[in-house]
Amino acid sequence: MRGFLSFRFRRAAIDLRRIRPLDLHRFVVGKAKKWRPATVQLASSALRRFLAFLQMRGIPTGALADAIPRVPRWSLATIPKYLTHEQLGALLRSFDRATPLGRRDYAMTLCMARLGLRSGEVSSIDLEDFDWRGGTVRVMGKGRRQSMLPLPRDVSSAVVAYLRRGRPRTDCRRVFVTHIAPRGQPMSSRGVRTRVNYAFARADIDCPSYGSHVLRHTAATHMIRAGVTLKEIADVLRHRDLDTTTVYAKVDLVHLAEIAQPWPGHAS
Repeated sequence: MRGFLSFRFRRAAIDLRRIRPLDLHRFVVGKAKKWRPATVQLASSALRRFLAFLQMRGIPTGALADAIPRVPRWSLATIPKYLTHEQLGALLRSFDRATPLGRRDYAMTLCMARLGLRSGEVSSIDLEDFDWRGGTVRVMGKGRRQSMLPLPRDVSSAVVAYLRRGRPRTDCRRVFVTHIAPRGQPMSSRGVRTRVNYAFARADIDCPSYGSHVLRHTAATHMIRAGVTLKEIADVLRHRDLDTTTVYAKVDLVHLAEIAQPWPGHAS
C-alpha cells in the first residue's frame, strides 16, 4: 500500500478521497510488467482489502474495487527452471570433497539433484533409512508420508564417503549434521538451503534459477529426457496428483517436436 500511495500522490499530500479507478488500474498494470503473476495477485488482493478498510472507516470507495484488474494465473502455465548437465556438473565440482564439510554438502546436493528431494527431506534422513543391500532409501515427505526410493550409485558413494571420512562423532541418528558449534546436531532444512545457495554463488553459473528447489526440477527434467515415464517421475517426486508432474513434459523438446503441427499458413 505504501507503494501504491507513493505512485498515486508522489510528493503531494495524501488524500484518500482522491483515489480514482484509473489510479488503481495503472498501478496494477505497471506491476504486471515487472512482477510474477502470483505477486501481482497479492498486490491486487491487498488493494481490495485496503478499499474495504477505507469503506469501513467511513471513506466512500464506491466501485473502485471493480477497477482493479484480475490477474490470470493458469494451472501448469509455467515452464520448470532447471540446470543443464553442464551447469549441474559445474555446481557439483564447486565442492571441495577433500574436506569433511565439502563431502557433506556434496552428498546433500546430490540427494536433491538425483532423487529430487526437498531440503527438509534431506535434513530428516536418518542412518536407519538407508538399505545398503537393497539399494534404497526411505524418505519422509510431506504429510509424514514415507516413500522408498532407489539409491543411485553416485548418491550412495557420496553418502558413504561422508559417513566414513567427514561426519563428526555424535549420538545423533540424522545422517547430515552440523560441523560447527553445536557440533553434531541435525542439519535444519534452512541450513541445507543455505549450503546449496553458497554452492551456487561459488560455482558462478548463469542459470535461470538458484537454490535447492531448482535441483528438484533438474532431477525431473533429466529423468524425462532420459525416457523415464511421467508416472515413474511422479513416484520419485512423490506427487499425489499426476497432473502436477505433467508440467515436465514441456521440457521434453525431442518428443514434443515429433508431435508439433505446422503453424497455419506456413510451411512445416
